Amino acid sequence: MESKILAYKTIAMKASHLSPEFHDSLEQVEKQWTPGPDLQKLKQYIKKIELDFKEDSLTEVEVTQKFLEVEKELKQLDQQQEFSSSHHQLIITGDQNHGSLPENLESKVNYLRSQLYDKDNNKVEYKEFQGLEEALKNTAWGKTPDYLQPIALRIETARGKATEVAHIAIQVPVCAAIKEMEDFAVEDLDWDTLKKWGATLNRAKELGFHVAFADNLLKKNLLAFAYSTTIGRD
Repeated sequence: MESKILAYKTIAMKASHLSPEFHDSLEQVEKQWTPGPDLQKLKQYIKKIELDFKEDSLTEVEVTQKFLEVEKELKQLDQQQEFSSSHHQLIITGDQNHGSLPENLESKVNYLRSQLYDKDNNKVEYKEFQGLEEALKNTAWGKTPDYLQPIALRIETARGKATEVAHIAIQVPVCAAIKEMEDFAVEDLDWDTLKKWGATLNRAKELGFHVAFADNLLKKNLLAFAYSTTIGRD
């Protein structure tokens, strides 16, 4: 028992530099918008991490990595509420009011959208997502890799139910696509990457696995790409 207490104190000391920023992120999200199911799921996940460590199910390195992943998810939840990029805001507003898009941008968006959602754009492999194949080698069958678990929790919340075992195989690349869509900088976007994300979501829908917020992320990235490759170059 003493060794476990000592280990717990050790990790608390080593990870203490994360605590202020981690709790600041949590408080900022809670202050700026009403805590919803996504945030509640993350809180439950945090408690599970702490419990698993106390029960020796996680190493110090593993628990620190999981807390870093949760901190990142908290920041992304906050960013979803306040989409601060000016040109993203412009094109999102334009998409809501289609007539306000400049003619050349509207034409570009329609053309790209038709290709992105084409029924034949539905083939994707795990190896197309950086680090996914390696992570799956260290993940039990029927499970989602640790670094994608916070996203999997958000998907379950959004769909209002636990993901069926039959859908885990497609949930994994959907999680990977969501992670990339949220992490990618606008200036790094390219058409092949967008098509990969589109193919992932198209295939998921074919299998009866629809994630609405993933569709919204794809739409935002499509608009950002169209903007940066048309108006952004003018």
